[in-house]
Amino acid sequence: MKKWKKILLLVGIFALAFAAGNTVKYYLDLWKADRAVKSFQSAIDAIYKNDTYGGKTPEETFDLYLAALKKGDLELARKYFVVERRKIATDELLEMKTNNQMADYIKELGSISKQAWVKKEGNDGIDIRYSAVRFMSKDIQAVDDSGVVVNKKLLPGEYSSTMSFKKTSNLWKLYLI
Repeated sequence: MKKWKKILLLVGIFALAFAAGNTVKYYLDLWKADRAVKSFQSAIDAIYKNDTYGGKTPEETFDLYLAALKKGDLELARKYFVVERRKIATDELLEMKTNNQMADYIKELGSISKQAWVKKEGNDGIDIRYSAVRFMSKDIQAVDDSGVVVNKKLLPGEYSSTMSFKKTSNLWKLYLI
């Protein structure tokens, strides 16, 4: 009987040590993750603190972005986007330039009437979305009810898209356009 008590005691000690070790590892992992998040957030905050690109209103940011595109300055245009979307914006702008679609894109953006924007504020108060009619007309491919791809022409007013802006520090930045 003494032998079984010793075995049970050793198993119990091992189980407690295992549980304690896992608990310590869990909290160390949480601490490391928290430090990594704070470090990342500090880096983002520093970028935005030193960022001077953007407008005092979403409309001003849109105008600055469009002016940069008209000058052909894609590097400047990308700076009007929030940091986390700049890579995507750069890729999209370069693709448009490569495919000779930049003039059409600029024309589309220039045709947007800011008076027609419909403002929708985000829950956090720092995200504002605008819906706007874009494209005087647009040719698209769509899938009909039978699953066949068909060409379709959207007439003025039939197509709308959402532009999204975020306020960072004291400036408005493009999030999505």
